[in-house]
Amino acid sequence: MNVPELLAEATQSPFGKGALTVVNTTVRDSVELPASSLNADTLASLVRELTPKIHRKEQMAGLELRPYKLVLYQEGGHFDAHRDTVRGDGHIGTLVLVLNSDYTGGELEIANRGSVKSLSGPYQWAAMYGDCFHRILPVASGTRVSLLFDIYLAPGGCLRPSTDISTLRAEQARLVAAVQAELQSHEAVSICLEHMYPAAQAVPGYLKGRDGVLFALLQEAFIVEVVHATV
Repeated sequence: MNVPELLAEATQSPFGKGALTVVNTTVRDSVELPASSLNADTLASLVRELTPKIHRKEQMAGLELRPYKLVLYQEGGHFDAHRDTVRGDGHIGTLVLVLNSDYTGGELEIANRGSVKSLSGPYQWAAMYGDCFHRILPVASGTRVSLLFDIYLAPGGCLRPSTDISTLRAEQARLVAAVQAELQSHEAVSICLEHMYPAAQAVPGYLKGRDGVLFALLQEAFIVEVVHATV
């Protein structure tokens, strides 16, 4: 991998801020090349290798990996904590593949449900939902090179609950009883979900992780609707 050659062709990385796309190196200091400028055969080979790895859990069937861009963080380069921009109706997450070891620092930190996981080093990868907060810590030396892939739910696909609800009958009984108690004095009950969803994904088939489990447990006893609320 010729890092100087890549740096010569790369442009400063922007990031999404509301409806805008901006460049601010105090928030994100990196450079990038679009996937379209990279070797198509190599990218296709990586997609074939990585796709089965994100299908290891049953609820992750029907996902597609699409090459997005190559990102380089030089010494001092970083990206503050953020959520990813949704780049299409079926876009649910990102896979990050670190390519080289000629750097120090620059760890990818992913926060989810109160825990933080860290990733660094050559040919390490992480797949995450786009609404998970994550950041790139400052690179201490060298240049960190990584490939980003968008994760899409294939047309007609459906995420499944992350747990077999047949094993949760006791929890289901308590949940149903609590909702029934609320319905004694209210016409409906609203429950906030754990993940964030764009409007196009406010449907049962896109519910992630424990959100999918919650919906599956409730729909056996009630009429349940997923409603999108702007946050």
